[in-house]
Amino acid sequence: MSKDPLQEKIEALKAQAARSREAAEYASGNAYYEGMRRVDALRHEIAHLEMVAAEPKDKRKREIQHIQILRRQLGIDEDTYRALLWTQARVESTTELDELQRRKILDHLKAKQPTERRWVSPRVRLPEHKARMAKKVCAILGNNGLSHEYADGIAKQMQHVDRWEFLHADDLHALIAALEKQYGAHGRARSKK
Repeated sequence: MSKDPLQEKIEALKAQAARSREAAEYASGNAYYEGMRRVDALRHEIAHLEMVAAEPKDKRKREIQHIQILRRQLGIDEDTYRALLWTQARVESTTELDELQRRKILDHLKAKQPTERRWVSPRVRLPEHKARMAKKVCAILGNNGLSHEYADGIAKQMQHVDRWEFLHADDLHALIAALEKQYGAHGRARSKK
């Protein structure tokens, strides 16, 4: 049965720390202090890895799986992922992450995901012949994070009505055209050329 890679790394670091301490004891002056600093750094890393190894395995495993799922969803290749781990948590592998570092990586990857689109629904019940157009207006507003007041302002400029829902069917077509011209059929503001 093979050992846990984390435990193997801990044992290798302990052996390296012992060798470094032994070498530092035979050194003098600055070489001694540099050697002891190296030993302290190794002890710190060992303590960190032991803390990671002591965490509940199922929670740790779930969080690592979640990180890997988000990584695949975002299409992050292996080299980019390793660079992300290093810049965000100063580790080379996901198995070296402690609970706070995993949370930091998860938050970072979640922030990179596309945001959910907000749905805006009509404020009043509309007749059937206007309901489909109202859904389209609401979809454009929601996809772009706009409020009803934005569409009300356009309606007020176009036909001097207080709310866009009060527009006639022809005027609703004009409102949709104006919103599509600015934001496109599926949202996303168009760049001005």
